[in-house]
Amino acid sequence: DQRYLPLHLALMMKKVNPLVVLSLIKAAPFTAGVPTPSGDMPIHLATKAELKPEIIKTLLAADMPIELGTKAGNLSMGTIVHREHGHSWWHVAVDKRSKYVDVVFSLLSDFATYIQIVALARSVGPDQKTVTIDAASAPLVDAFKNILRFYYRYEISTMKMPLCTDENQSFPAFDHGEDLERFKVTGPWLKSGFTKIRENSRQTAASERGREIMYIPWEPDQREITLRCYTFEEHFNAEKTIRDQKNMSSDYVENIVSIHSDSNYVNTSFTTGKIMCISFERNEGTLGEVMASNDKIRSQAGWLSNCQTVLKELATCLHHLHDKGVVHGRLDMDSFGQFGRKWKLLNVGNSTAMGNAMGGVLRKSAPPESLSGVQPILPSSAISAEKGRSRSKARANRASSSSVKGGSIGPSVSIGRKLPPLPAQGKSERKKFGVFIFGLKDLGLGNYGTKKSRKQGTPADDDSLGLHSMDSSLASVHEGNNTATDEASARVIAMQEDEISRLRRALEEKEHIYRRQLAEERATFKRQEADRQRELQKKLANQKATTPVPRYAPEKLMASASWDVWSFGLIMVEAIIGKSSLLPSSSDSDDDFLEHLSRFSDTDLVAICDEVGDIAGQFAVDLVARLLHPKPQQRITSMDKVLQHKYFHEEVIEPSNASRIRIKSKGSKLKNLSVTASKESLRSRQLRQSSNSRR
Repeated sequence: DQRYLPLHLALMMKKVNPLVVLSLIKAAPFTAGVPTPSGDMPIHLATKAELKPEIIKTLLAADMPIELGTKAGNLSMGTIVHREHGHSWWHVAVDKRSKYVDVVFSLLSDFATYIQIVALARSVGPDQKTVTIDAASAPLVDAFKNILRFYYRYEISTMKMPLCTDENQSFPAFDHGEDLERFKVTGPWLKSGFTKIRENSRQTAASERGREIMYIPWEPDQREITLRCYTFEEHFNAEKTIRDQKNMSSDYVENIVSIHSDSNYVNTSFTTGKIMCISFERNEGTLGEVMASNDKIRSQAGWLSNCQTVLKELATCLHHLHDKGVVHGRLDMDSFGQFGRKWKLLNVGNSTAMGNAMGGVLRKSAPPESLSGVQPILPSSAISAEKGRSRSKARANRASSSSVKGGSIGPSVSIGRKLPPLPAQGKSERKKFGVFIFGLKDLGLGNYGTKKSRKQGTPADDDSLGLHSMDSSLASVHEGNNTATDEASARVIAMQEDEISRLRRALEEKEHIYRRQLAEERATFKRQEADRQRELQKKLANQKATTPVPRYAPEKLMASASWDVWSFGLIMVEAIIGKSSLLPSSSDSDDDFLEHLSRFSDTDLVAICDEVGDIAGQFAVDLVARLLHPKPQQRITSMDKVLQHKYFHEEVIEPSNASRIRIKSKGSKLKNLSVTASKESLRSRQLRQSSNSRR
């Protein structure tokens, strides 16, 4: 059967040579992910035939849900690249229970990084719901624990995906104690998890560097930590020293547990063999993770009060940082972590001392003044206005050119305002076709010459009134003058019908001429409109080429609280209304962000304040307006003044059930679901409270 691939046929043979199968996989690796016509994957055929583990490992490596390994020269710990696959990983890791644990362990140990191992453990099965680590057998779970050991003492958790950037990678992990690091404990006795070490001078199970120790069963007394590994030594050194240099309090900044640096650490997760990592106290989640974990959090009762409390804690942390003469410069929803009931600042190592020039890569928390050459190319409103003016001018030209007075030129065509003017005609032509300015209806001969008009006794309508009168007069003449013959009357009628037919043909020809002229005029107008649009686009392109493009230039700014004040305003708005297209930080790409930030104006700020005011009241509006002002000179100058604002000292009025709000899909915009009466009632209460506080 030609539908079967050579690999399929080889795997279905009895006592197939393993070298043949390996050669076929090496020649065409993609075939490992192609099912047979009956729907069986190659890995199913191999496990059914109980082929050698080497073949199972090769087939599995060719049909993984993600790519394994790191690119040459990549300093990071690997990224997640998803692939199309046939669920071979699920078949080996879950369906076959613990039969191929050694195969999985060998494959991941040889090729996978820590991030990729966690991603495989968190991958879902064919039902798109069940997670691998939740359905795996106990021996495979132990194998994951063993392979996720890091620097002897740590075990990276599979319960949560790491947060990775080009600068650092943050792993949720367990710390099993410094003894494992001190004695550099490794070996097969840790295959089912970590053990605990205790020195003993009389009872010895192993010897490490001449010291007598013994291994007792592992006890679940591990400590949860966040393990953050750094790509660049500069960032690593800054993070480990800034707390002592600036005397920062662990009440406001995440606390360091331990620091590790090793230039000769052999592990596939590090292409350079050098590690620089710091373990921090474990947070329960960042502000962004907490908000993303519950889509309906903003519609819950008491959210505005909780939001006010959280924002006040965040502002207090920033105030502490600024008091130490440091600007964070990278604030976003993931820069604050929840530690029990407290919120603390994360990643303070990249902070900049006040008075120094700002720097670093582009980030969505940058304020408008960080851009260089921010003159807008041409605002979108101006483009729309320009297009509107061109359309209005075109309509005016058409209206003025079609304002020639005219009457009917046939039964179905009339000259009106929208028709183009007739071409100028000479004097001789006007004499020749002068009769054509009258229609048959105007002459009283609307239906004359048709079969209907020849029928006697047909009631006359408005269009055939003249024809009926003529027929009546002819009949009376015929009755009064019996000497006139029927032949003469017939000749007169025939001559009249011939003349009417000739007039009708001429009018139809004239109508055809006018229709053709109208089509030509419309085609000409379309060509002119297209030319105008091309000229407008060319003009905009020329302006874009000559106008400076917004460029991120933080080095032109001295570090001050104004940068973090802007970033805090973005966090406050997103916490209240969710992600909004009005915020520059909501842009998907860096180019869109630069464009949006360069055009951010008072109009955008007013629109943002309107949405905030509908939810959180006028105090929140006033604070947001002072935080996100496009001009840094008009922003609040310090976090101390932010904390003194009335928003943090007045009770927040929660919306009633009738005026609950809900967030749109993906949190792009908010809709008010209250009726008008409830909304007006809420606003009146807020205004009344505001007036009372002023008194």
